Amino acid sequence: MWTIDLGLPGEKAYCLDYIEKRLADSEAGAHVTLAKISAGGRETLSVACMCDFCDKVSRALREIITDVVVSDFKYDYLLRNARVKLSDGLYQSALMTALVAFDREFDREYCRSNLELDGVLMIDGFYSFRLKELRERWKEICDLAGANVFYLSFNETYTELMRFLCSAITPVTDSLHIKKNGAGCVRLLSEDNSDIYLKAPDYGGITGDADLITSVISLSPNKIVIYGDPISIRAKEFIDAVYGGRVFYN
Repeated sequence: MWTIDLGLPGEKAYCLDYIEKRLADSEAGAHVTLAKISAGGRETLSVACMCDFCDKVSRALREIITDVVVSDFKYDYLLRNARVKLSDGLYQSALMTALVAFDREFDREYCRSNLELDGVLMIDGFYSFRLKELRERWKEICDLAGANVFYLSFNETYTELMRFLCSAITPVTDSLHIKKNGAGCVRLLSEDNSDIYLKAPDYGGITGDADLITSVISLSPNKIVIYGDPISIRAKEFIDAVYGGRVFYN
């Protein structure tokens, strides 16, 4: 039997929920037994499988844990250190999302190469002690954003920065289709008309402009197709300004 215990402070329990659900829904999910324990202000997710499947399970876990570190942990780091606070909440959310996604392939490779899955992994400890050089790269991003925060208050300068950041983000999907379903809920769909889930697989849909814009930035598609009139004028103007020739209306 192969086992590993993944630990995080109680305030990060949602990350373990994410790991549990992603692993359970993956191809490796059929081979694992999962259990969660709460003690001393910390949460533990225990993962077990037969040794025949440990390579498959560990590969899936490595990718999922990497996703958590380079998204959630990086977001928290940038939020604490970027010293950027724009008066427009939508612009603030979009900028932070773009900074998190920027250079994410390097982030993923660095995290993945330093991640050892052997018996017990305190994910917060791994982040604190094994990823120092990665955080130094993130600090450079924070320093650059903080030094130019005055200029980001101008719409033209902000838009130019967002165009640059979003053009450098590696696409998660080639084509993104935005439409409303029968219930009037905005959905993000792939080319084969299946839902693209950025959160849990039971995610109900887009809940507002900030949710839509940050989702588009995170996916960074090569092509965006918008059907009918599913989004607000403000969201449309933002997407057109940042993605330009990648946007098509049907």
